[in-house]
Amino acid sequence: VTGPAGSGSKTGSATIATINPGAIARLVVTLPGQTFTSGTGNSGTVTGQTAGTAFNIVSITATDANNNIITSYNGSKTISYTGPGTALNAPSYTTAVSFTNGQSTTTLATTLTKAETITITASDGTTSGPASSSLTVSAGTVANLVVTLPGQTFTSGTGNTGTVTAQTAGTAFNISKLTTTDANNNTVTSYSGAKTISYTGPGSGLNAPSYTTAVSFTNGQSTTTLATTLTLAQTTTITASDGTVSGAASSNLTVNPGALDHFAISAISSPQTAGTAITGITLTAQDVNNNTVTSFTGAGNIVTYSGGAGITGTSATFTSGVLSGVS
Repeated sequence: VTGPAGSGSKTGSATIATINPGAIARLVVTLPGQTFTSGTGNSGTVTGQTAGTAFNIVSITATDANNNIITSYNGSKTISYTGPGTALNAPSYTTAVSFTNGQSTTTLATTLTKAETITITASDGTTSGPASSSLTVSAGTVANLVVTLPGQTFTSGTGNTGTVTAQTAGTAFNISKLTTTDANNNTVTSYSGAKTISYTGPGSGLNAPSYTTAVSFTNGQSTTTLATTLTLAQTTTITASDGTVSGAASSNLTVNPGALDHFAISAISSPQTAGTAITGITLTAQDVNNNTVTSFTGAGNIVTYSGGAGITGTSATFTSGVLSGVS
């Protein structure tokens, strides 16, 4: 160092200090669209992703509390992640990760399945976080038309929950809703407008059900009242289709028989012999749609007709709506 003019010649020296990073405090997740800079952290705009489609996390960096890279952090690590999805929406991550000079060198393949705006936090079991920048995950392409039945609630990314309410044959009810989803049950909100919906599942022919086929959708969900009448007593499922996209079948729906309407008698062979008892006749209690009314267990008074006049016979008891072996 030389002093000012006239002050005489003076020399000296200065020591340049080396500033080392502090102790490891963070595992910083850098997302697609971002760049990590030591001492600064992440910069750039995060690129949105699609549910169910794999992408690569750019890097994981070990830093001190001020985002300086800890270059002594090396070797194979087992990394866990928290943030997006759980259970049915569980994401897929790369957990075996190698580090060199504080930064990951492994390709960090990742698949998120729930449509949401979320952050990702990485941990090696000792050091965690902080949470990443926000990442928007959008629904994938339309893959399902989900039928939600009475008693159920549909949640995007999860699907239907709740206990289905049983229905009665011949009595109208409303399907709760139809929802267009991707393969991971995320609502595809771009699906809108008037659609023609067909249904498969319960009954056919004489037992053909009645459905609402002209259905309007807004943001991926039906807005039309979905009046429905099923006529066949059974446990069944309902599948909806717009001609291009079809269900998943609905949850099981129990359709119970309606009220007692009439009794059906089994066919009697012909000819019969006058004066000889006719045996092996079966009587069945049925509703208006010919479903067996299994709840009918009362006593039946059997009447034999001769020459147009009714003659009261013996009384017998129905079992689950059926009386067998009448003579």
